[in-house]
Amino acid sequence: ERRQLTIMFCDLVGSTALSQQFDPEEMREILQAYREAATAVIASYDGIVSRLVGDGILSYFGYPSAHEDDAERAVRAGLEITAAVRA
Repeated sequence: ERRQLTIMFCDLVGSTALSQQFDPEEMREILQAYREAATAVIASYDGIVSRLVGDGILSYFGYPSAHEDDAERAVRAGLEITAAVRA
């Protein structure tokens, strides 16, 4: 089956600098909070997280259920993730 997918990759900008400022346990907590916030936002727009790689999050919109506005959902999720990380 062929289908249209929108793929979004999120990366925590400045994570290398952060890892130099915090000890490993604190950095792990920061990354965990970031992943949890981003994953919740992605799920709220019916996206799925495909892979977590370091501070990167690969997600799909349009799989397993497709929507006509999957690209818009991905953009909105990205903007909301940015706001959540700032908070």
